[in-house]
This record gives sequence, C-alpha cells and structure tokens, in this order.
Amino acid sequence: MAIGLGGVGLSVVAGARLIIAVDVSAEKAMLARAAVPPTSCRRVPVSRGIRALTGGRGADYAFECLGRADPIRSAWQSARRGRRCVVAGMGAKDDPVEFSALELFHFARTLTSSVYGARRSRPGRTPRLVDAVLRGELDLAAPVTHRIALADVPAAFDRMRRGVGARSLVLFDRSCLAPRTRTCEGHWRSAQLDQAKIATCLMTVTWRLLRVHGQA
Repeated sequence: MAIGLGGVGLSVVAGARLIIAVDVSAEKAMLARAAVPPTSCRRVPVSRGIRALTGGRGADYAFECLGRADPIRSAWQSARRGRRCVVAGMGAKDDPVEFSALELFHFARTLTSSVYGARRSRPGRTPRLVDAVLRGELDLAAPVTHRIALADVPAAFDRMRRGVGARSLVLFDRSCLAPRTRTCEGHWRSAQLDQAKIATCLMTVTWRLLRVHGQA
C-alpha cells in the first residue's frame, strides 16, 4: 500500500502488483489508476480500511510517501504483523512520531526509510530498473502532470505546497549544455551503469542548467 500519491507515491504504485493507494486528492487517485488499478480507501481510518480490504491481515509492505507523523503512524498500523513499513517521504525534524514499547515488541514490524531508493543499493539493481523502463514495465511518464521550463520551477513548488498535480518535468534546450554535460549524458547509455557516476552526472547537469539560467 502507498500513502500519498505525489511523484514518489506514484512510483511505488507503478512497481507494485496488488496495491492499495491512499490520498485525499481525487486527481492523484486517477493518476494512480492510470498506472496500476488500485483501490482507494476513504472516509474511514486508513489502517481500518486497509485491513478491511485485506481480510483483516494488513499490508505486506506499507509505504509512507509524505514525510509526516500522522501518515507514518497510519502506514505503520496498516502493515501486517512481522512485515515492513517504509518511510519514503522526507519529514521535518520537529514532527515526532511516537510508538509504545509494547507495540514495537508485539507487532514485530520493521520500520525503515528509503533515502532516494537507498544509497547502497545492491549491485545490478540500477541496470535492472533501467531495463524495466526500456521494456515498458515502468512508465516514468505516468506521474508527470506538468512539463515546465526552468523559470517555472517556483510555480511548481507552489503547486506542490497546494497539493496540486504530482511530478513536474523540467524541459530544457539541449544546446545549452556544455561538452562535459553531454559526456555525462552518454554515461546513461553505457552498459556500466554505476550509481555514483549517475549521481555525479545528475548533479553536473543540474548545476550547469542553474548557471545557464542565472540561478546559481
């Protein structure tokens, strides 16, 4: 199950098989249906609705994609005993989440986070994800609701704060990229997809785009 259907939540939905998606936005629920048909749980406490939809068992994996205390608690309570709750949303340091010592012991669940998909990913995982995209098994375009220029980024942040749309895709003129940046682009197509190299390329591309547009 996934709580929150922004860009992260819709990515979770795209990679799942049997899913339950939870969001207060009808627009985002429709985006989730475009990826994999989910069941949306509303008007009842999330954990109660999840258990009703799973025969009282709960979810095998519960993903919290907002980074807020209440949804984290809901995701935790929605997971089956002994299963996993993953916090994929980055929260605030002054937003505490409380658990009793008894529930931590009794339910034997694992609570973990996913920092950009886990920095120390298993060898070969990134190439498998890229292959899944190339085969059409993962649709990266599905969560994109707005295509914008770099100058429109502030408006995209405003939409995010208002809960409008999911993922904004920044489009740019390839001719503005420096030769080194084009070299980085070539790394994406190489057989040796090293995560550190990809991260460096992303940072280089982002930095050069910001410099071109006078934002850095």
